[in-house]
Amino acid sequence: MKKFFLISSIIFTLSSICFAQETEAEVVNSEAVNEEVENISETDKSEDENPLSNWKSFPIDFFITFEPSLLINTGDVENSAVSPIIYPLSFGAVFFRDKFISFQPRLSFFANYYIWYDGKAYPAEIENRTAAVFSFMLDLPAVYTLNLKGKHHMDFALGPAFNFRIITLANGVDSDDAGYEDTADNDVSEIRDYLWGGGNFFYLTTYTSYLYSVSDRLQLGPEFRFSACCGQLFSGNGLDSAILSFGVKAKF
Repeated sequence: MKKFFLISSIIFTLSSICFAQETEAEVVNSEAVNEEVENISETDKSEDENPLSNWKSFPIDFFITFEPSLLINTGDVENSAVSPIIYPLSFGAVFFRDKFISFQPRLSFFANYYIWYDGKAYPAEIENRTAAVFSFMLDLPAVYTLNLKGKHHMDFALGPAFNFRIITLANGVDSDDAGYEDTADNDVSEIRDYLWGGGNFFYLTTYTSYLYSVSDRLQLGPEFRFSACCGQLFSGNGLDSAILSFGVKAKF
């Protein structure tokens, strides 16, 4: 009987020790898990509090440009404007920015006046206007970015562009006013057919820009852009209707 009580006491003691060790291990594991969860939460919180971390992870950059431009007129300047200055404002995006070649479409807005003379649409001064032309030029270039030392970057671009135009009677001009083709309204129709026909809406664009990293979120610098009108090139008019631009670009 004494042996039975002795064996029972030994088994009870060993069971108590094992139970205590298991309980302690569970507490330690629970504390480790809680600590890991707290560390993850603090990391997420720090990332949320730092907008730059989220900004850098965003796959697309955006940019705006303002570029006073020369609309080249190689035609009859005695009856039309001499290469007028226009003021495009552009908005664009940068796709595949981490690739060797990125895609940077942009949409530019500008307006100017035209007249119809001797079978051709010419840019016009305000006092000699017939049609108001509102241009929405969509550039679709492929861009190579050269990252120089430190915060200096250069973009080299080439691609097609499409000049979508809305053409109406200019303000202050009545449809029954005298025009080259009978009335001003007829002239506007001729201008519309000319600018939308013969490939005159299709351009080939190239540009070079230098950008300096002002901060992690902003690059700023000058840009030179040249757009040649393919319709005029193919018809033998050379650089007529080409657009030569120089302005400021901001990428963010």
